[in-house]
Amino acid sequence: MKRPARRLRLVLAMAAAVTGVNATLVVRAASPSFTPAYFRPSFSRDQATLLTLFPMVGPEATVPLPTGLPLSFRLLAFSRDGKAIYGQKQDPLGPSSAIIKIEFKPTRQSEVPGSAGLGAVWFLTESQQSGKIYVSAWSKNKAKGECGAFEIDSDSGTFRTLRVGIYGDCGAVTGPVSPDGKRVLGRQSGRLGILDLEKGDFHELGARMTEASWSPDGQLIAACDGGRL
Repeated sequence: MKRPARRLRLVLAMAAAVTGVNATLVVRAASPSFTPAYFRPSFSRDQATLLTLFPMVGPEATVPLPTGLPLSFRLLAFSRDGKAIYGQKQDPLGPSSAIIKIEFKPTRQSEVPGSAGLGAVWFLTESQQSGKIYVSAWSKNKAKGECGAFEIDSDSGTFRTLRVGIYGDCGAVTGPVSPDGKRVLGRQSGRLGILDLEKGDFHELGARMTEASWSPDGQLIAACDGGRL
């Protein structure tokens, strides 16, 4: 258990270092092998957007993404096998669109079935076991402004609500959902903790804990605590 934890700390430390040096590199995700990735959008529709991977061993690798991606395209997460990424086109003056999956070798993009009912997606997790997708997001299905945790089964194209609330609270769902779809990293009274999506039980992680993320298997959590990882 020590080795994955060390690697996860390295990923977060490298991400923090890069974002502090160059604002054009947008850190959004790490692959299942804990490889950090940096997303550089293209400012021309004739040029490919680039995704740069930094393995723990060996040189960095740059993967060209399909041309024509809008500047508002956001990288959300890697697929469970590390062979694709998920992202979303966002319109600053309107609602977001469905989740896009971009596969490597060959490069192709497709819309994730069942994701059309979402607004802005903040966090995305793909289950290693079932392949289902869990998101913390805004839902466009409710006029009152519902947000929280949702499950997407891309095989059947179905969309299911796990826990929601009115915007500003979002049912305490303010972070990523665990890979098993049962827990979420959220906040209550400004404190970071783990929320049971079914029971609503909240377990505080620590008074000074801020940002946090799950390991791909859901067994570890990396978090910031008073400036330390």
